[in-house]
Amino acid sequence: MSVRFSKMHGLGNDFVIVDCRETPLPLDVAAIRRLGDRHFGVGFDQLLTIEKARDPSCAFAYGIWNTDGSTARQCGNGVRCVARWLVRAGALDATGRVRLESPSGPIAVELLADGRVRAEMGEPRFAPAAIPLVAEEEQDRYRIDVAGREVEARVWERGVGETGSSGTSAVAVAAALRVSPATVRFPGGALEVRIEDGRATLTGPAERVP
Repeated sequence: MSVRFSKMHGLGNDFVIVDCRETPLPLDVAAIRRLGDRHFGVGFDQLLTIEKARDPSCAFAYGIWNTDGSTARQCGNGVRCVARWLVRAGALDATGRVRLESPSGPIAVELLADGRVRAEMGEPRFAPAAIPLVAEEEQDRYRIDVAGREVEARVWERGVGETGSSGTSAVAVAAALRVSPATVRFPGGALEVRIEDGRATLTGPAERVP
């Protein structure tokens, strides 16, 4: 079996993108794990499928699979790469606004003249049950004890591991600190977050891997 794909990244958070607008992805969980292996496969943080939209308000839909074959509901860096892939494929104009259907619902993106993409990330939620987080009540800071010691926090994506950057994590950092606009720096580079009227937008690059 052969699958045509593109490789893209958003500040080191990398993706394999498969065009599924006409043909569904012919891979199962085990095959996705093999493809995602950085030693024996192509390697990626997430695999993204571009599909026909089911929501009539959206131009296209996309699916998200983690390295371990599990599905994800959203990916801030991934949606920007999807938008740039669609531009390169001739399916979207190089600049302008469009709605894309993510696994968690419609998301508006704006293709900027400088090549970056701005994505609307919705309203930050702090209730522990909505995150989800096991905590009795909402707090400004949560303490985690490991063997009697408090530990520092790092980004570790479920089903993936540590990545060069994370769009949703950038929004979470800005929201938790109540800072807007904010420049959140990762090992892979910086993302811009703005929170206005309770809703967040994420701006950053989306690049094709040669």
